[in-house]
Amino acid sequence: MKGGGCCVKQVPTIVQVGGQGRGGGFQGQGVNCGGQSCQPGYQCGAKFVPYRPITSNLTYERITNPNFIFHTCCEARGLPDACLRHCHFNTYTMDKLEAMFHKRDECPIEAANEIHYCAAQGIDHRKCCQISGVSQTSAGNKCLSFCDSRPNRFFNLDTSYLPCLEVFENMKKCFFVEIKKRAEQKFAEKNFIRQFEPKTNDREEF
Repeated sequence: MKGGGCCVKQVPTIVQVGGQGRGGGFQGQGVNCGGQSCQPGYQCGAKFVPYRPITSNLTYERITNPNFIFHTCCEARGLPDACLRHCHFNTYTMDKLEAMFHKRDECPIEAANEIHYCAAQGIDHRKCCQISGVSQTSAGNKCLSFCDSRPNRFFNLDTSYLPCLEVFENMKKCFFVEIKKRAEQKFAEKNFIRQFEPKTNDREEF
């Protein structure tokens, strides 16, 4: 079934190791599609009905992989294809963010809020970031704002934050390590097998 709405694909989140709800981050201006509000950087168009994810191809190694968690989160939040390619710790880089900021990338800078939330998983990483030297740029403690993606913590992104790109890899390392640790705690191998092993009466639904 299709209807008016945002031109994005909606997929339920499979894995969540951090906070729930909308993450904090930098703000942008959205658009309205027939009375329905769309996220910043999105266009009006057909909206696809969510479906239940197929879990038969999940493994413990995959579901505890921070890159899988990152990408799945981006899909669940309906990011366009131009942005999904950035939802991986190897491709979510300083250069890509800078290109988005200067409109040299097809993914709009307004979507960076969602991408960054998924990278950080709604977790407060400031302690790790502080230890990792994230606040030691000319922007000072402003850079720690990128390390706290808990809900309802917004700030307006401007050029004063550009020095934070110098320590972007430090932030990402904090995110990756913490997400990996939490995923392994949440999906201890025995519990994972019990939770996702196929049942004879189960049927996949779309």
